[in-house]
Amino acid sequence: MRWFGWQEAPQSAANAATEGTMLERLAEPQHPQLALLLDYWEEKRGPGRAMPARGDISPTDIPRLMPHLVLFDILEDGKDGQIRVFGSELTEMVGEDRTGMRLSQINCQRQEQSAQNIRLRWLNIFHLTVAEKAPTFVKAPMSNSGRDFMIFHGACLPLCGKDSEEMKQILGILVTLPRSADDLLPPPVPYGTEAPGFI
Repeated sequence: MRWFGWQEAPQSAANAATEGTMLERLAEPQHPQLALLLDYWEEKRGPGRAMPARGDISPTDIPRLMPHLVLFDILEDGKDGQIRVFGSELTEMVGEDRTGMRLSQINCQRQEQSAQNIRLRWLNIFHLTVAEKAPTFVKAPMSNSGRDFMIFHGACLPLCGKDSEEMKQILGILVTLPRSADDLLPPPVPYGTEAPGFI
């Protein structure tokens, strides 16, 4: 399995601290809930469009996914994002409601080094989606203290504005499962590999 970090963590940190930036990029979703959200996104996008608009997405269409969803506003030409919606399962998972926070200012209850790595993780996925204007899929070990036996799967899907094709927001999803259960999922398709049906 190929783990990597898109941005370097501070060199003075121990290996455990740098784990926060490690991500494996996938060509397509491996977790079924991410695949469900991608199917919904593609349905709402329709033919001839790069992405659906925020107004095309209705929470009532995907109630089972809502607790795992996060919605970002794109700020400063994509340099930063602000969390507009933060699902209840995510709040439970990280121990705080991050609604209203900027990605660059996430400040979790753990030590500052861990918080810095958490910010880098979110920003890495966010920046990649902004740059490519296409869905991004990743998985990584959890960096929460006491949850290092868990794996998270994440996706970011671009959304345009009501009256333009310019990307304005990103719809994200984050789900976790134990490493033992992750091993039971279909093998991941590494990024750079042809993925049938992937845009």
